[in-house]
Amino acid sequence: MPAGQRDQLIKFQYEARVADGGGGATVTWTDRHAVSVRAAIRPLSGREGLEAGQVEGRAGYRIDIPNLRSIAISDRIVWVSNGNRVLNIRDMGDAGPRPIERTLIAEDAPEHQAG
Repeated sequence: MPAGQRDQLIKFQYEARVADGGGGATVTWTDRHAVSVRAAIRPLSGREGLEAGQVEGRAGYRIDIPNLRSIAISDRIVWVSNGNRVLNIRDMGDAGPRPIERTLIAEDAPEHQAG
């Protein structure tokens, strides 16, 4: 996909546990990279969402990005260009042996906004 079609900014966050000083831990979301990533984001049709195992009632998206080996299925996406809307990654696809691009399937997170 030409880079010009990647007109949205996103960032990836991972869940981190921070000791609370009382023997427990607080869960926080931490940016995986220091910079935002350019992405092409398209809403999925109902059929595409069903095939990708999407949960009904939440918007699903196809997200094309440059291949980043550091991201994980447990990460979340913060859609910076859309008011820091939070998306949960549902599928990362198979990037193949020498990928230059990766396609993710994501859906709206219940909270919808990054804190």
